[in-house]
Amino acid sequence: MIHIGQNEELKKLGFKMLFPVHDELICECPFENRKRCGELLSQLMIEAGKEKIDVPQKCDVEAFFVWYGDDVPMEDTEEALKMHQEYDAQFV
Repeated sequence: MIHIGQNEELKKLGFKMLFPVHDELICECPFENRKRCGELLSQLMIEAGKEKIDVPQKCDVEAFFVWYGDDVPMEDTEEALKMHQEYDAQFV
């Protein structure tokens, strides 16, 4: 969590770590930066354990507008953009 909080690229992308829940980190970032933030988050989580754990690791990253809501594709597909527009329309 320290490496994530100190990562300059994540900061520039508008990424914020909100809170841990069991074996998860709940974070937020601007919609348009979700893919890169997800890649960096996964990479940093895997690197954090390498010093102490000598087994292959992975870190899954999911994007959604509300915790445990529908998954938002990480790629800028028509589906993802439509979901974003529908979500934003709630606040107009």
